[in-house]
Amino acid sequence: LGLGQLHSAKALHLLGHLLSGPETVAAVFSADAKRVLRLPAAESPRFDLLRAKSGDSAQVDASLLRELRAKPPLEAQARLAEVVRKVLASVLRMQEEHIRLDQPLADMGVDSLMAVELGLALESALGEGAPHITMSTTKTVADLAENICAGLHGQVAQNP
Repeated sequence: LGLGQLHSAKALHLLGHLLSGPETVAAVFSADAKRVLRLPAAESPRFDLLRAKSGDSAQVDASLLRELRAKPPLEAQARLAEVVRKVLASVLRMQEEHIRLDQPLADMGVDSLMAVELGLALESALGEGAPHITMSTTKTVADLAENICAGLHGQVAQNP
């Protein structure tokens, strides 16, 4: 979540502010707002202030899903592979051109936590109506694109 240190002086200041307010439950921590807002729970109205302060409108452009559903499966899969590559590059903090479509995700250092982050980021990129993204059977970027494409077109992916 991009959690960072919270200096004691700031924590005490915030604690004083919270104790004087009407809130009955509060949490104080330093976090990367954009990462927090990727969590499914962040869709709750409780996160509206954080969303507003971070500049995230929380509005995903549905044109990508429309584009993918309108394409034949193989074209949609190729387009999805590029989307997956871009999102994975962001998660791994590396350049897209260093990510091969056939390279195993594990060989790139993707562990279980990164897989969750990748899945959430892809669901966010694809927006509402995106198929469920299963990382457990995914070995490569191409596999992941195939799985998502199969879900978009109401099929079951064939990769092991």
